[in-house]
Amino acid sequence: MRNNKYSFKKRHLILPLILLLSLSCEDILEEDPKGLLSSSNFWNGEVNAIGAVNSVYTRTMEMPPAVFGWNFWFESSGHDFGCNNNHVSGMANGTWSSGEVRVYNMWRACYEPISLANFVLSNINSATNIDPDLQSRIEGEASFLRAMHYFNLVRIFGDVPLILKETEGDDNFLVSRTPISEVYDAIITDLNVAINQLPLKSEYAADDAGRASKGAAQALLAKVYLTLGDFEKTVNLTTAVMESNEYYLEPNFKDIFKAENDNGPEWLFSYAVNGEANQSTHQVAQFGFPNNLGKFGFRRAFGNIWLKDPLLALYDQENDTRFIDMVWNEYTDPGTGETVEFTKGTGYYSRKYDDVEFSKDMAFTRINYPVLRYSDVLLMYAEALNEVSPLNNDALVKLNMVRNRANLGDITLAMVASPEDLTNMILDERRLEFVNENHRIFDLKRRGLFLEVAQQQAYANFTEEDILYPIPQAEIDANPNLVQNPGY
Repeated sequence: MRNNKYSFKKRHLILPLILLLSLSCEDILEEDPKGLLSSSNFWNGEVNAIGAVNSVYTRTMEMPPAVFGWNFWFESSGHDFGCNNNHVSGMANGTWSSGEVRVYNMWRACYEPISLANFVLSNINSATNIDPDLQSRIEGEASFLRAMHYFNLVRIFGDVPLILKETEGDDNFLVSRTPISEVYDAIITDLNVAINQLPLKSEYAADDAGRASKGAAQALLAKVYLTLGDFEKTVNLTTAVMESNEYYLEPNFKDIFKAENDNGPEWLFSYAVNGEANQSTHQVAQFGFPNNLGKFGFRRAFGNIWLKDPLLALYDQENDTRFIDMVWNEYTDPGTGETVEFTKGTGYYSRKYDDVEFSKDMAFTRINYPVLRYSDVLLMYAEALNEVSPLNNDALVKLNMVRNRANLGDITLAMVASPEDLTNMILDERRLEFVNENHRIFDLKRRGLFLEVAQQQAYANFTEEDILYPIPQAEIDANPNLVQNPGY
């Protein structure tokens, strides 16, 4: 594929107008992107079109870190890591309210890029002076990104307003919530557009590394169907990804999370960061670093994402390289040789976003935040195949590929008591593989296990109503047509 005039790697975009698209804290759904971005000649040429779709990619990571940090707060309720009862306890123990700012940030971090995607999708097919192949690809990229954010929204909030077009100044923004089934239909439609119109990862030029690809769209749609319980479609889509020969497991787990490997063979899609500014980060870079490193020059290392005992007990700590190489409980200063042990919580932390060689300022990092990795594809395939064809040996083959990479031995059929037993083994493997990658809560919820796990904590107050988060109170106050989830 040819090199585009406007590189994806130049993440701070061509147009000040793009950067002005900062949605109101009063009501995210009332934004009018056309008023900010549209003009009679905006869609006349490739540069603006590429810049417009780039803004969809970058918007989430350009927002203040506290906004994108919703992933951490959300995951804390799964009790695999962080946080203590005194820190954001409402998110960790099930006592959050509709006015919780972190709940609002979940909403905001999805609807802002959706608004930008709608701007692209409402105009790209009428753009002029643009190569038809590029035009089709941009539509595929925006469709993928819109689907990804709606997928997060529907899993977190349930019924959500489904807005699929550019907002006009005179539109009625008092929208109602759309049934979950219709939101999923729109997600599936968008991802099929992406699958049909996006190139393979290998077909992108080097300057476009990290853009949504056909394989990423297939994998995300597989996850959608896995969530919906359509296991046969999950098997078919993950098979297509595997047979594309575009991806493979990074041989050493620790190499996945090196900044230079952000677009390596295992990565299908990620939130991209550039490591150049505080606004281009994800909060695990701050909250995931132990808090007693200030004497060595670390800043903003708060230590609120330690690994909890039940997760630590699940690791084979003598052999599993995901523990040996990627979990730390002490730090040795390379200059003085002084070693300090971590003391907060259990004292054990994930090293997935350890970028200390680059900067001790934990406000930013060069390491992308993963959305889809190849090990996820393998484990989705194994889980779905076990549903379609119980105890199928190929499910074990794919599970063992992930385990073997972690220096663990094979699970054999003789070790599996039932299809349900194998499903639990796969879920445990996902738990070990994807710590701090925002998968655990969604895995528990789609399997109907969230309450069972969440209520095991002594301080938990979770009820059936806590499976969905509340619609942010700011949105309810601004729009009388939005009905709140039960219990809030």
